[in-house]
Amino acid sequence: MLVIDCGSGGTRICRKTKKGVERLKWPKGSAPVLSNVLPSDERRRDFASDINALAAPCLIGATAGLRYALLTGTVSEADIEALRELLPENCTFQILSPLEEAQLELASLLFNIPDAVTMISMGGKSMQIGCEANLFSLPFAMHLGYGMLKKSRNGPWRERVAAAAHEYEAKCDEAAENDRIALLDGTIWGVTDTVDVAISLKIVNRSPMPVGNLIEALDACATYYTESDPLVLDCDDMTLLA
Repeated sequence: MLVIDCGSGGTRICRKTKKGVERLKWPKGSAPVLSNVLPSDERRRDFASDINALAAPCLIGATAGLRYALLTGTVSEADIEALRELLPENCTFQILSPLEEAQLELASLLFNIPDAVTMISMGGKSMQIGCEANLFSLPFAMHLGYGMLKKSRNGPWRERVAAAAHEYEAKCDEAAENDRIALLDGTIWGVTDTVDVAISLKIVNRSPMPVGNLIEALDACATYYTESDPLVLDCDDMTLLA
């Protein structure tokens, strides 16, 4: 059984082996973003053809990227049904709810690190935080700030950075109030794209870091990019800052 994870930034194929989880290459070229595939007849056919080429039972799980596309109307239920009709019979397609996405990410962490209790996970369109008894999925993540930083019409560079920071703060305050998110304590494990941030900050795989030290590292990173010339920053820089 293959698991095909369709996120907001790309699609990943995984297979469980005796040694763990193996990542497989997309059959043809680079893996597409499902929310970009669905509105097009041609791209749907290409996607289904690639799935057929895998010649194995598979579970296709779509997460926040597709939920957002449905919410904004860039993808319709009819588009999804049209894709389902093209997929092989041994393939199941499912759109995960926010809580299901959080539960599966936490289950994966606990499978690999049984002693872990609390996690923070970040992708392109959503963040998952908490523990089994207090688990949440927030409908915003890297793409929110990235979009604001990239648009020069949003004003000078420093104003764009400040506006993105303010938007994140406002959305976090709103989520904390509406969802009654409790403060996290103990050791919190960073997974998914938070690992990419840790690698860039050179803090991955260290012993547990006090949260104050982490905030200092993040603040220093944000200050560096805020004072940089935006014309010399590439997509990776913008992604890290967001």
